[in-house]
Amino acid sequence: MAVGNQFLLGNLSDVIIRAEGSDVNVRDYVAKITVKESIFVPYVRGSIIIRDTASTDFLRRINTKGGPESSVEFSFNGLEGNNKTQQQEISITHDNYKIYEIVPYATSNREKYTKISFVHKLFFINESKFISKGYVDKKVSDIVEDLGSKLDLEWGEIEETQNSITTGLSYNNIFSHIATLLKYSIRKSNINDINYLFWQDLSNKHNFVSLGKLYEQTSGFGTDVNSGFIYGINNNLNFQEARRLVLRHRPIGKSSLETSLTGAYSSAMLFTDPFFENNQKYIHFKSKDKWNKSTHLSQVPKNESNSEFWDYVDETILTRRYSTNTNCYCCQEKEGGQRNPIYTAPRRLSQISSFFEFGVKITVTGNSNTNEIGAGKIFYMGRPLMTDPADKKQEDIFFGGKFLTSTVQHTIINPTKKTFKYLTTLNGFKDSLGEE
Repeated sequence: MAVGNQFLLGNLSDVIIRAEGSDVNVRDYVAKITVKESIFVPYVRGSIIIRDTASTDFLRRINTKGGPESSVEFSFNGLEGNNKTQQQEISITHDNYKIYEIVPYATSNREKYTKISFVHKLFFINESKFISKGYVDKKVSDIVEDLGSKLDLEWGEIEETQNSITTGLSYNNIFSHIATLLKYSIRKSNINDINYLFWQDLSNKHNFVSLGKLYEQTSGFGTDVNSGFIYGINNNLNFQEARRLVLRHRPIGKSSLETSLTGAYSSAMLFTDPFFENNQKYIHFKSKDKWNKSTHLSQVPKNESNSEFWDYVDETILTRRYSTNTNCYCCQEKEGGQRNPIYTAPRRLSQISSFFEFGVKITVTGNSNTNEIGAGKIFYMGRPLMTDPADKKQEDIFFGGKFLTSTVQHTIINPTKKTFKYLTTLNGFKDSLGEE
């Protein structure tokens, strides 16, 4: 079965633009649709690029520049198996997704292209929902859940934190408060895992989960490099192999040298408290000191702790220095969940930075099965060594293996005005090397 036949949509519904009380179906004019989710963004968002001509000029009927009164609606899915079974449907609805911008995108001699950008309605609701509130000895996860109730958030998962805080939140919107609390959340099951994330997935649910817990998941796509996505093989494939084929691939992230020069493996903070103690306290954090205590995709470190690399990294500690006032709620944590700032902020600065070191951006056959593919899920990829493509048993240990998905973009394109094609692009990162 030819590979080119595997990238057709299972289904794409009508694409309805609603504005000023009227609906316009733009499906026949769609050039490209994207839908995107990321573990670093609290909203699902996307865009529709439509082609228009002087003879149709239907965009003049859409009398809006975007806002909560205008919306989009469509649904789509991919295919599964040789019998082309419909995959899970991804649905964008008028109730949930609002247009925030309509702008010219490109023009040609006969056509003009317009980009219609949309985002989940919570973007607009959150921007109008400012609160200030105090909490006394409350777990951070409980505070996050309470803040979410102000927006009627649907939760996929809230991971319980170990630490409690007493704080007064200043006047700000809900998601800004949660973004601050992320930085000072300590995982209940492992106090060395302090990297919490907050995002919305394609089921319209939000998640407040530690990076350590995401690392512990079983893979959604593949159980090893041989059963996950594959790169660098020929085009004579059956359907199942085509579903695993990496169509495009490029490394992303920074090299070990770059991240070490910017202090990614160590950080330093200067604490001051002019109101009460009138003194300063200097503390630092070294990634190698905590490596074996934290959760990773693999327990094999990128570099052994006694290597010359770490000796060099130690010399860069002063390249990252931060100053903070200890007279604030966010600097009142202790290791184990009480009060001591040094165990959270410097460690998060280092670990989040090093998360982006080894990464790949891959484009694969369209996959709408969010149980396999999604922000915050694990996938495997096998990448042969480029130096010896004939020996496919030799895998690239840097850009092959187990990856945590940070971003997923579903893309529907119609380059010929006849046939829609469906692709999925993933950004995946790994923080360690070694065979599983």
